[in-house]
Amino acid sequence: MTAAEAAGITFDGATPMLTAATPVSPGAHSLYLSIFDQGDHVLDSAVIIDILRLGTVGNVATDCHPGATVINKSKYVALGDSYSSGFGVAPYFPGTHTDAGDNDCQRSTRAYGPRVADAKGLTLDFHACQGAVTKDFYSPRNSTWGEVAQLDNLKPDTGLVTMSIGGNDAKFAEVLRDCIDGWELLPFNSCYKDDKATTPIREAFERLNGKTSTPTEITPYGKLFSDVVSKASMATRVAVGYPRFYTASGSDRTFLPGGRCEGIKKVDQRWMVEKIDELNGIIERNAGRNGFLFANPNPRFDGHELCSGGTEWICPLLSSGRIHPTPEGQQAIADAVLATLDVGGFQKFTVLPQQKVTYSFVVGSGKQFISLVTGWPGSDVSLTLVSPSGRQIGRNTQAPDVSRVTGATTEHVEIMTPAPGTWTAELFSVDVAPGGLETRLSVYQADPENQRPVGQITARVVGDSLVLDGSTSADPDGKITSYDWYVTTPTGDDVKQGVSITVPLTSASERTFTLVVTDDRGATDFADLAWVSADVMPGSSVNPIKLTSKGVTPIALLSTPTFDATTVGPKTIRVGQGAAPVMETTAVKEDVDGDGRLDQVVHVVTTGLGLTLQSTQLCLSMTLSNGRAASSCDRIRAR
Repeated sequence: MTAAEAAGITFDGATPMLTAATPVSPGAHSLYLSIFDQGDHVLDSAVIIDILRLGTVGNVATDCHPGATVINKSKYVALGDSYSSGFGVAPYFPGTHTDAGDNDCQRSTRAYGPRVADAKGLTLDFHACQGAVTKDFYSPRNSTWGEVAQLDNLKPDTGLVTMSIGGNDAKFAEVLRDCIDGWELLPFNSCYKDDKATTPIREAFERLNGKTSTPTEITPYGKLFSDVVSKASMATRVAVGYPRFYTASGSDRTFLPGGRCEGIKKVDQRWMVEKIDELNGIIERNAGRNGFLFANPNPRFDGHELCSGGTEWICPLLSSGRIHPTPEGQQAIADAVLATLDVGGFQKFTVLPQQKVTYSFVVGSGKQFISLVTGWPGSDVSLTLVSPSGRQIGRNTQAPDVSRVTGATTEHVEIMTPAPGTWTAELFSVDVAPGGLETRLSVYQADPENQRPVGQITARVVGDSLVLDGSTSADPDGKITSYDWYVTTPTGDDVKQGVSITVPLTSASERTFTLVVTDDRGATDFADLAWVSADVMPGSSVNPIKLTSKGVTPIALLSTPTFDATTVGPKTIRVGQGAAPVMETTAVKEDVDGDGRLDQVVHVVTTGLGLTLQSTQLCLSMTLSNGRAASSCDRIRAR
């Protein structure tokens, strides 16, 4: 600055001359100045005002300040899939159920979106559509339905956004169909062990959680939620979880074998409950990370699942709303959304021109990352973080532990492995209107992702009982808090609890034992043991085995009405502690127990069994015709 430019001003030569302009109306006005510092955190001591002038500008809106979008807090945009559209719950909004064209989005007047709008007095812009997947947020659901990409319905002035999405990407409908297929009736078959059911869900979950790059047709939640924020930076955004179809323990009300509810066995009901909980956990983590709230409907659905014994809020399989919420279920989801809105989660500030607003929060120890998302309606508000040690992380900070994405009206900052203690977020109005800007801030602290426990079953014969033990199960980052056993037979399911269980050693029935272990953060693992009937030394109840014999020991696999023992490949059978193979060429098919069914008798070299004089049982393992592993044991007398 030259002396002429600074005429009449005492200028220290270091602080630049600052200028500002603001529109005023005729009349008296007060001018307020705030002294602050943006750089070295040392407050300046004085401000000198000079060359105060009044005049006119060509356009107040553009020449005095950049301007900001006026947010219509009553504008509510409801997006998502069939759980948001109200699939199966008539009546529908005109033009959304093939009543005026091809559109079959099935937007119900009794879905949770209209209920939330009514409760809050909001103007609803309803675009959820049955069958929607994540890619439908970027391209139309169907070329003949007249729908646009769901994201295109979001505008800068949107006040509220809700959405449920991901269930169709995970192919839940196909999994239900496959689980109900007739071949799953047999006790050795279950959905949770069927790759046709489990693989698509696992791959979809990993992709939705941003862990993999495939399947490419699925958009990860991180990108989708971030794009919603960019479209509606000042909206309150709520990701809505999915309700459970079944009770956690499993229920039944049909004549079908296996203890079925709507065609699903109890153990598979439990698996579906766990998959829904897992998906909801993925949604919740990504929602918090990207400036969303999360509404979990399941506490309200407790006691209202299918076959629960209470009023059911999930439509039965043969209804038009198959496995979707009833009107009462939609109200329960609406209540969950309303409760989430009441609790909130965003910090709101009015940031005045050239003002710094601070917000402090405490980060706990051992956090994987913290994520902060800001939004403002126009102009620019910068976010700086100050760590407990005083480290400043601003827009120009480049470090391995820092990631930042700055948009036109949003900013998203993440710090990996943050130091525990008090952090401070500083919001500075770079260029805003004289009246200031409402700015929103969300702070999310993430624990390290939970590692699943590992379930393991050991079995032994004690007298006339089979003892199943889960004590060798383990959790890599915590402890196991519960052990649930599902005993599946051709006639039903039995559910037991405990580290170990004892069941009668009934020779007339094959069974599958499934152990579900749950850790202290709610993650589960399924381990199973298929059990078939075997008879060592057929025709003998004592089953004496001479350990020094150079001969062979016969073992019969017994067939039942639902298990054909002759379909087991002899080459898959291993016997005893030594895992001795059987003599394939000596395997014969004969009815050894007189029940009219062919059994399979195999022979194994006695010295290869690995028995001792203390041995009281002989066990064998095999692979069934459907690829499942199976085991069996019988009592012996070693001599």
